[in-house]
Amino acid sequence: MNSIKNILKSDKYFLFFGSIFIGLLSSILIFGKDFYQLTTSVPGIYYGDGIAFLINLQRAYEGAWVFTNDRMGFPWISDFTETPQSDLLNYLIIKIFTHLTGSLIFSINIYFILGFIVIFITNYLLLRALKISSLSAFIGSICYALIAYHFLRLSHMFFTWYFVGPAYIYIYYKIINFDLSNKIFIKANLKYFIYLFLLPFFGGYYTLFSLFGFVFCFLIIYIKSRKFLLLATCLTTIVVSLVVNILPTIYYIYKNGYNYENLNRLPMESELYSFKISQLFIPAGYHILDKFRELSDFFYLQSAYANENATASLGILTCIGLIISISNLLSNVLNRKKNNSA
Repeated sequence: MNSIKNILKSDKYFLFFGSIFIGLLSSILIFGKDFYQLTTSVPGIYYGDGIAFLINLQRAYEGAWVFTNDRMGFPWISDFTETPQSDLLNYLIIKIFTHLTGSLIFSINIYFILGFIVIFITNYLLLRALKISSLSAFIGSICYALIAYHFLRLSHMFFTWYFVGPAYIYIYYKIINFDLSNKIFIKANLKYFIYLFLLPFFGGYYTLFSLFGFVFCFLIIYIKSRKFLLLATCLTTIVVSLVVNILPTIYYIYKNGYNYENLNRLPMESELYSFKISQLFIPAGYHILDKFRELSDFFYLQSAYANENATASLGILTCIGLIISISNLLSNVLNRKKNNSA
């Protein structure tokens, strides 16, 4: 893999102009051609769960943190401590922006736009680290930042910072190519454990999904060497990070007891809200083209479990990329079988 440090030096112009381009384009796509007039007074989200996010962010800005608020629920104090939160750095970034700018709305909208830029940069660095050409990495990263999912999940604003995906994939490659004859606990590897510790602070969902990738990596390592130390170290780092995120909730429950009426999930809900492969290829419900929108409506009207899992739609470019990737993977497997048999 190419060094990230060298990529930052050699590709600084691609990163700079790409960040400017994706920042301006995403601003226009979210706020329209008059985006520069809206960013201080109109939030990028004002519907669905987005309103709950606005409430929580106001709580985090007014108080020490998001958990308690004197105004909400007056004359009593509103307390959300018993609700697990694994978005510490997301809240912290917006809180810092708000104190610097004095405007929560402006900070939220900056957070939205900054998400596109961060996603572009991390994906570009990943592709270049994997020795993809600069132009291909540039185009691919722009497309990745603009996938349909990004816009479909605006109401769940913390989901829009899915830069953690490329970050985890980068670590996967490092793990798979790690020389197990070397020591794990050395200064050069410390930064990767810091990455693993910090990434869960940008959302527990992405962290839990990343565990599937880690399992795959460690299966490969186990087949090669039968060693478990690297697996244990990485998983311990992730678990410790998640525990740190929900430590206030753990302490609250220990002190006050468990509230069985708070955020209870039934086992059947894992099927109700589950991800379906077919939903990747179904067009978004708000598609600009009538035929695609009609296809989406037809599919979800016939579906038994249609809900917000419809936001899994990848969009046509990403679907093409997924098909090509799977085709190349199968082609490589078949070629290896032919070479081995020969």
